[in-house]
Amino acid sequence: MERARELLAGTDLPLSEVGRAVGYPRPTTFATAFSREVGCSPAAWRKPHRL
Repeated sequence: MERARELLAGTDLPLSEVGRAVGYPRPTTFATAFSREVGCSPAAWRKPHRL
Protein backbone atom coordinates (compact mmCIF):
# COMPACT_ATOMS: atom_id res chain seq x y z
CA MET A 1 0.00 0.00 0.00
CA GLU A 2 2.97 2.32 0.28
CA ARG A 3 3.18 2.51 -3.52
CA ALA A 4 -0.57 3.15 -3.70
CA ARG A 5 -0.18 6.05 -1.27
CA GLU A 6 2.66 7.46 -3.39
CA LEU A 7 0.53 7.28 -6.53
CA LEU A 8 -2.50 8.77 -4.81
CA ALA A 9 -0.48 11.69 -3.46
CA GLY A 10 1.71 12.36 -6.47
CA THR A 11 -0.44 11.68 -9.53
CA ASP A 12 -3.86 12.41 -10.94
CA LEU A 13 -4.41 8.78 -11.89
CA PRO A 14 -7.96 7.54 -11.36
CA LEU A 15 -8.37 5.27 -8.35
CA SER A 16 -8.96 2.28 -10.62
CA GLU A 17 -5.60 2.88 -12.33
CA VAL A 18 -3.81 3.21 -8.99
CA GLY A 19 -5.36 -0.09 -7.93
CA ARG A 20 -4.25 -1.81 -11.12
CA ALA A 21 -0.73 -0.39 -10.75
CA VAL A 22 -0.39 -2.03 -7.35
CA GLY A 23 -1.89 -5.38 -8.33
CA TYR A 24 -5.66 -5.05 -7.81
CA PRO A 25 -7.55 -5.54 -11.09
CA ARG A 26 -10.91 -4.65 -9.50
CA PRO A 27 -11.40 -1.17 -8.00
CA THR A 28 -13.62 -2.49 -5.20
CA THR A 29 -10.98 -5.00 -4.12
CA PHE A 30 -8.36 -2.27 -4.05
CA ALA A 31 -10.60 0.10 -2.07
CA THR A 32 -11.43 -2.61 0.46
CA ALA A 33 -7.79 -3.62 0.95
CA PHE A 34 -6.66 0.01 1.17
CA SER A 35 -9.35 0.85 3.72
CA ARG A 36 -8.47 -2.16 5.84
CA GLU A 37 -4.78 -1.29 5.95
CA VAL A 38 -4.89 2.52 6.04
CA GLY A 39 -8.16 3.15 7.83
CA CYS A 40 -9.99 5.17 5.18
CA SER A 41 -10.90 4.96 1.51
CA PRO A 42 -8.34 5.82 -1.17
CA ALA A 43 -10.35 8.91 -2.16
CA ALA A 44 -10.55 10.15 1.42
CA TRP A 45 -6.83 9.56 1.94
CA ARG A 46 -5.91 11.36 -1.31
CA LYS A 47 -7.59 14.69 -0.48
CA PRO A 48 -5.31 15.86 2.37
CA HIS A 49 -2.18 14.16 1.01
CA ARG A 50 -1.97 15.65 -2.48
CA LEU A 51 1.45 17.04 -3.34
